[in-house]
Amino acid sequence: MKHSTSLKLYFLACWGLCMLLACTQTSQDIASIPIPSEDDNIESESFGVEYLYSDSARVTARLEAPHVIEKKEKLEETDEEGEETVHYFDQGLLITFYSAGGRQSGTVSANRGHLLKEKGIAELKGNVVLIKLDYRGQVEKKLETEQLFWDQEKDSIYNHDYVRITTPDKIIIGHEGFKTNTAFDPFQVFGIQGEFEVEEEESP
Repeated sequence: MKHSTSLKLYFLACWGLCMLLACTQTSQDIASIPIPSEDDNIESESFGVEYLYSDSARVTARLEAPHVIEKKEKLEETDEEGEETVHYFDQGLLITFYSAGGRQSGTVSANRGHLLKEKGIAELKGNVVLIKLDYRGQVEKKLETEQLFWDQEKDSIYNHDYVRITTPDKIIIGHEGFKTNTAFDPFQVFGIQGEFEVEEEESP
């Protein structure tokens, strides 16, 4: 298709940019919350933090972060009279999951994230890597993406974006999301765009 004037190209480019920005504001989950600036009213600030999560006196997960900022936020998802305690992890975080027998069963790490304390929902962003470990502590599965949600109450880990999953025998690429639990078993990939077998290297 030919455009008769550069003016038409200019307006089409502006329209496309506006449409792109409008689409990026849509989310099926809790809206991403920006890291607070120094001017924000910060409730507390901590360094070298470790949170333990338990169920019936059994530790199920451990969250570690070098830096945490805590604030009270009035979110759209919060009831009219309440506020949500939000923990911001602006220098990265690591979550370790444990099996019923106390064995380390997997990890998830990211460059940054935030946790809605009362809701028990965490959002991880930037170089997100979810790993499932076998009984020997070896990597059994690995997921790579840019955004991931963890719902503690529902024991659910999910997103609606691109994912790459690597297992010993194949690589799965999805573009419409992913869902699993903290055990990373079983899992679902939506909008699969490719599934490739991993070739074993021949020993010399």
